[in-house]
Amino acid sequence: MKRQSLLILSLAVSCCLTSSVLAQSDSSPNREFGIQLSGINFDGFTSFSGIYKKQLAENKYRRISATFGNIQFNGSDGNADFNLNGGLAIGVETRKPVGKKTTLYRSPEFSFGLSFGKSSNIDPYWSVSPGVAWIFGLQHDFNENWAINVEGGPGVYMSIRNFPGSDVTYSIGGNFSSNVALALMHKF
Repeated sequence: MKRQSLLILSLAVSCCLTSSVLAQSDSSPNREFGIQLSGINFDGFTSFSGIYKKQLAENKYRRISATFGNIQFNGSDGNADFNLNGGLAIGVETRKPVGKKTTLYRSPEFSFGLSFGKSSNIDPYWSVSPGVAWIFGLQHDFNENWAINVEGGPGVYMSIRNFPGSDVTYSIGGNFSSNVALALMHKF
C-alpha cells in the first residue's frame, strides 16, 4: 500500500511538472525573481531585497520588492530586547529595448517601511516610513533564464517615529543616492 501511494504521488508530481514545462516552453519568460543588493559594504552589513516581477503587457511589468532589514533578540539577566525592521515596495515598470540583450526601464515605486522594538525595561518604540521613488534601471540578459539589473533613482519619504518618553516625531525628506542596487534575476 505504501509503495502504491508513493508511485501515484510520483506520477502526479511528474505530470504536473511536465505540463508546466511544456506550457512555459511555448512562450517567452514572463516572470522574474531575484536577490537585490544595495549599498554594498565589504566590511559589514549589506542590505538586500527579494524582488519579483510579472509581465502585465508587452514591455510592462509589475514589480514587488520586500526588504528584510533585520530581526534581533538579545537577552541577559532578566533583560530582553527585540528589534524588527522591514519594508515593501510596489511599482509598474516600463521597458524599452536598447540592444539585443539590454533593456532600459523606469518605474514609479511606492514603498512602506516598518521598524519596531521592545525592551523589557523600556516601552515599545516604532517607526513607519511611507515613500515614493522614481526608479531608472538597466537590465542585461545573459540568456533566456538569467539577467542582471543595475538601478537607482530619486525618491521622497516621510518618517513617523515614536520613542519612549518623547512625543511622536515626523520628518520629510528626499534623496538621490549614489548607491545603486544590483540584482541577479532568474527569468521563468
